[in-house]
Amino acid sequence: MNLQYRTANKNDFLSICKLPENKQVLFYMFPNAKYPLDYEQLKETHKKRYFPTVFLLNEKIIGYSNIYFMPNDDEPHIGHVILDKKYRGMGLGKEIMMVMINIALKEFIPKEIKLAVFETNKNVYELYKSMGFKSYETKYRKDYNGKNQKLILMKLEFNFLLNI
Repeated sequence: MNLQYRTANKNDFLSICKLPENKQVLFYMFPNAKYPLDYEQLKETHKKRYFPTVFLLNEKIIGYSNIYFMPNDDEPHIGHVILDKKYRGMGLGKEIMMVMINIALKEFIPKEIKLAVFETNKNVYELYKSMGFKSYETKYRKDYNGKNQKLILMKLEFNFLLNI
């Protein structure tokens, strides 16, 4: 498959909003959103994110992600990672992550790249581990039913050698 990507624009928002097929998937992608995801929610969060990126197959949007920074943290975080359910399990999630990691490396030259994943999102958690991300902290977030869900914070560290 020939996965392509480009910077997302406001014309892409409606297609992105259709990617989370249920409340649980939206919670994994964007825990603060109300289901169903809509244009206004995406537009608001888009203002606080960097390098919003859509992923396409045959010119159809099948995935989305972006980069953000947490207060008091200089390292980039990869967020809002979503892949259309029809394309999961084909290695495209790893491709999306590689693109986002490369964007973060090129644009920010970080010591590490961070992300968060819910423990119950097992396949994605295993993907991140297989890519070298390591757990460093655990938090809890309430889901749509008011139930605490374990959120695992992970980071991928880089050791750059400087030739001075």
